[in-house]
Amino acid sequence: MVDRKAELYVPAVASFKGDLETRHTLLEPARQEGFLTGLMLVVREPSDLKLSSVRKQLDNLDPYVKKSTEERPVVFLMHPNMPIDKFNFFKDPEFSQDYVEQSIAFASMLPQEMRPKTGNAVSFHLNTLVTPAEWVADPDYWQKAFETVEAKIKSLVEYGARYGVKIAIETTPISEFGDIRRDKEHQLSDGTHWSDLGNPWPLLPWRDEIVKLRQVGSGLAIDWCHSYVALGAVEEVKKLTTKGKGEEAKAAYMVFDGDLKNPDLRKNFADVVLGMTQPGDIWHINDAKGVHRKYELSHVRTYFQEGVSLGKGDIPQSQQDRLLREGVNLPIKMVIEVHEKKDEFEKSPNTKASLQTLLSRL
Repeated sequence: MVDRKAELYVPAVASFKGDLETRHTLLEPARQEGFLTGLMLVVREPSDLKLSSVRKQLDNLDPYVKKSTEERPVVFLMHPNMPIDKFNFFKDPEFSQDYVEQSIAFASMLPQEMRPKTGNAVSFHLNTLVTPAEWVADPDYWQKAFETVEAKIKSLVEYGARYGVKIAIETTPISEFGDIRRDKEHQLSDGTHWSDLGNPWPLLPWRDEIVKLRQVGSGLAIDWCHSYVALGAVEEVKKLTTKGKGEEAKAAYMVFDGDLKNPDLRKNFADVVLGMTQPGDIWHINDAKGVHRKYELSHVRTYFQEGVSLGKGDIPQSQQDRLLREGVNLPIKMVIEVHEKKDEFEKSPNTKASLQTLLSRL
């Protein structure tokens, strides 16, 4: 049996015994192929971090501790990106640091027997979202503003180190909620639609914020579809620039002149992801489809789809295949994170199909 360096995960909600069982069983074909398999435990909301809820989740995990080494899953945590109006390392860094510390404390309680070889971890978004009215077209302004964000991440790295927990910051699409329809349910109190929010630091591969996060000890959670969509958005701004709409487009998508100087990296997407990856990092494995176009610029409004099943979106097949073949030989966490319809969670057809795609490429 081949010994894979990468660990292979699927998301699961530890609050539900049935979900843990279903998702663990789903990974049996991967275990037969020599993978150490695991569950990325998704913390859905702040209440999941209350002591009573944490105890319930730990109780639900307890039966898996008793399984054999070959059958026992390893686990790590994914922190929620809600509440959107509060969790924000730019606007409310104190709350945000405390909030992630709660997840780190939870992760430190996970059974020792279920710790990954690549390290116990908590992944999360910076959630540094700003409205169009708050956007400043000055990279120096955001470079200065990032000092506070960087300091908080450094504090979280140090806090996690005391408990043996690593942290990883997730890459984000542009626009971060460009997959969300404009409706009253997805508006801030000031009326801003989620899809109009931007992030000064989406972790584009050429950006300094990645270097700074690495320097303070943070890992990365590289979400394939997020990064691919972000690169596509930069290309969209380039196209609009050739039509004389450059300034409006840069403001709408919240990117800088420097971003437009880079070539279209989507054709060599595998090089992008592999170049960003370091040991212990996390990959969210998925496909992407479409682009978020803004009506005021293109006279059409479109949305992207994230978490698309492998091979069903826009990421070139050759790039996906290379990432899968090379990724399994890296000491990283590979999470099959694809969308499932609410009434199909138990059967998880898209996750199963993506797993089969992955195993067939080895």
